[in-house]
Amino acid sequence: MKTGMEMRQQSVSSTDSVAREAAAAEEERAMSDSSEKTYKAPYCVYSSRKKTTIVLLATLTAFISTVSAQIYLPAMSPMARELEVTDEDITLTITTYMIFQAISPMFVTSISDTRGRRPAYAFCLVIYIAATVGLALAPNFAGVMVLRSLQSVGSSSTMVLCSAVIADIITSAERGQYFAFTLIPQALGPSVGPTLGGVLTQYLGWRSIFWFLAIYAVIMAVGTIGFLPETCRKLVQDGSILPPKLYQTPWQLFQLHRSKHDITYAAPDDRPCDQHRSAPDKTVFSNIRKVIVLLFKKESGILLWSNGLSYVTFYCVPAGMPFLLRDSYKMSETAIGLMYLPLAGGVVLVALVSGRLFGWNYRRHCAIAGLQFDQNRQMDISKFPIERTRLEIGIPMTILAGACTMGWGWAMHTRSHIAVICVLNFFVGLGMASSNNCINLVLVDTNQRQAGTAMAASNISKCLIGAGATAATVPLINSIGAGPAFAAMGSAYFICCIPLTAVLINGLKWRQKRATYEKEVHT
Repeated sequence: MKTGMEMRQQSVSSTDSVAREAAAAEEERAMSDSSEKTYKAPYCVYSSRKKTTIVLLATLTAFISTVSAQIYLPAMSPMARELEVTDEDITLTITTYMIFQAISPMFVTSISDTRGRRPAYAFCLVIYIAATVGLALAPNFAGVMVLRSLQSVGSSSTMVLCSAVIADIITSAERGQYFAFTLIPQALGPSVGPTLGGVLTQYLGWRSIFWFLAIYAVIMAVGTIGFLPETCRKLVQDGSILPPKLYQTPWQLFQLHRSKHDITYAAPDDRPCDQHRSAPDKTVFSNIRKVIVLLFKKESGILLWSNGLSYVTFYCVPAGMPFLLRDSYKMSETAIGLMYLPLAGGVVLVALVSGRLFGWNYRRHCAIAGLQFDQNRQMDISKFPIERTRLEIGIPMTILAGACTMGWGWAMHTRSHIAVICVLNFFVGLGMASSNNCINLVLVDTNQRQAGTAMAASNISKCLIGAGATAATVPLINSIGAGPAFAAMGSAYFICCIPLTAVLINGLKWRQKRATYEKEVHT
């Protein structure tokens, strides 16, 4: 039999156990309430007007990336003649550009996720301006190849940084609308770029193209460094935390100087955002590892490699167009440049319409799930089929892009009327931009904490596949003709629809399973 003292000890122990359970339950409720308050707090303190200004400034800077790849396409034949190389050789400048376009964002944007967007922008713009001035003065083909590679290092990350900035300040609910802004440089690059390049080449020579790019980059460097605020959430959270002085724009410093209140800066170790940092983030190699991991995860891997495969047409149609139009239609450089305008028209239409379309489908699925739609607050998507809301629109547009690419190739092959080429150019641009925009949205939505890393991984898949395809475009057209060549490229879109459909159906389930696994690993 138990003694009275033992019974009292057991009673006290039982009471302590109940008290601990009650305290734990109270703590859990407090955490839940705190989480709910965090959820109800605005995702970003900036006004809609300021967010639009930030996105537009980042978008105009990202124009450097797309226009640099496309503006000198009409000048490739004159460049080949002056540098005394073949058409196949001059297309290698596109290939090398794309290889470095794939690799360099892996180093730049992964670090920008932890160390800030502004230092990454400054590095990219300085490298780009120096390389572009060098290209304007390049004496031979070898110099052009080397400097184009350096130019790519400077320009390629600006597009990825633009997507990261949008993810920093825009919620999933309105991200489709703002992400459409990124289509503007994608539209102007393949259209205004070659058109302007053709005019500059015909009247001022191909070197004037690079002087123009250098001047534009200097203007954007002044705008970005002078007025684009730091948006990295690990440094400024929702924008309410004042970044270190090194990260502030001259405009911010000027405003603070005029302020009547004294500004106190928190010590680096006291800033709330620093609690999210980890030691591995300080090494370049850990950032590279994050990119590689994304490339081979189930859901992100399918999205990334499907996007890369479908991006073949995005590079091959503009790369093959100058030679096909010159040989089949005897067009001048200016006329060839104008033929890119319908392609841009399709992309511009996507930029104007896709945001509303994605927003409509997002609201529709919120209603189906019984969730409140609020575009100013970031919704918890752990139980929300974000993949379905995007891909229900993206997959049909991917099919459209594939069909129009095939039709474009055969129209060129049979030397159809130029009006047919223009119409098909429009729908190729429409389908390509819609498909790419949709996949990028899903990538950012499902990797919000490392948006820059996700877009760097996207760059690798797109540019490495695109580099090989671009190098093979002219030889393939010469060997089997434009019709069969672009029929093969267009079929890539239809192939991509199979894994994308798997993501549409199973994406939420895969994401929840991965979250459960990661939670178990870290506990």
